[in-house]
Amino acid sequence: MGHGPCPCKFRLSISGQSTPATVTVTEPNGNETTFTGRINFSAEQCFTGAPKCNPAVNNFTITFEDNGNTINFTQGKRGTIACIDNAVATLIDGTAQASGNVLDGKFTVDFSYSINPLTNVASIVITATGEDNTVFQTTFTAPVSPQTFIGDCDSNYTELAIQVPIPAGISNLPPFVYFDIDNRFTSAQRQRIKDAISGTMLAWAIHMDQRLNPDSSALTLTECSNFYATRNLQPVWYQGPPISNGLEATNLAMDQFTQLIQDNGFRRTSPAKINYHIPSPITSSTIRGETASRQTRVPLSFVINPKQLDRVDLSSGTLTGLMFHAWLHRAGWKHPKNTSYFIFECPYCVMRGNQAKSSAIPDAEVSRLFD
Repeated sequence: MGHGPCPCKFRLSISGQSTPATVTVTEPNGNETTFTGRINFSAEQCFTGAPKCNPAVNNFTITFEDNGNTINFTQGKRGTIACIDNAVATLIDGTAQASGNVLDGKFTVDFSYSINPLTNVASIVITATGEDNTVFQTTFTAPVSPQTFIGDCDSNYTELAIQVPIPAGISNLPPFVYFDIDNRFTSAQRQRIKDAISGTMLAWAIHMDQRLNPDSSALTLTECSNFYATRNLQPVWYQGPPISNGLEATNLAMDQFTQLIQDNGFRRTSPAKINYHIPSPITSSTIRGETASRQTRVPLSFVINPKQLDRVDLSSGTLTGLMFHAWLHRAGWKHPKNTSYFIFECPYCVMRGNQAKSSAIPDAEVSRLFD
């Protein structure tokens, strides 16, 4: 026991240092003692950030404290592990060493870690049995840590976590958004993608801050979009009163970005995929997001042309605008990508820092970059 193979891989932990839990210890004679305190749990089995599994990664740790009583399980080694739907991880017949002032000696350990995708809360069940048949049992819930991963060994994707900026006055935001990114992207291309996503969320956060605390001296996305965008102002799922101007459209779009971030970061959607595709002709696409027909639980999935990411003439600001355009598709706005259309003008404002248009860059040249 304690050295099983790697049918999958996982890295599990809970948010924060510990969480409330009740523990029952049953002695061989049947006597039970209940402890109510705080527990911490982590497990890393076969995990590597690249495809395949690493059998040498083999550890789990459990620590519990109740008013001076401590129960620790360390040197945890796997027996048999399993993963289900990227949301459930189990270990049976593992081994660990107990320490503290309640238990000691070698224990056989089973646990399960099940994520509720609607709440991003894990239900954790642990049973440990000592060589003298003393039994430790606990069931508790805790928020899932951003580092948690459950997946297959042969995955062609690696999870990418990107921090969410927190605008003033906006609550119930996740700390990160998550993407399964194709492993064929190079490290430099991955960084450009991360920068474009971070830039998109920064533009959203600045807009939300400015809505709450207007600053007449600041160049705003709302003012820029309101000046240039006059057509296709509402998303396909929208059923309210007609949107009459770019100001209303921008506010609605940024509220929808909040929804996309919440659904992604709290794992209310299927995993967001960043797919790798080289089109023909090679410059015919950069970042493509399909227009979503619903308002909630929309995966932030995109198809990205890696060759465009290698172009030194495409600045970080331009790529952010292209990513912003793709997010607008996922938020429900659609083409045509013509001048005066909201899905053209709003991300173009992002590209140029909300400055007025310049005749040096024709609209048609920018339009060719939008998918």
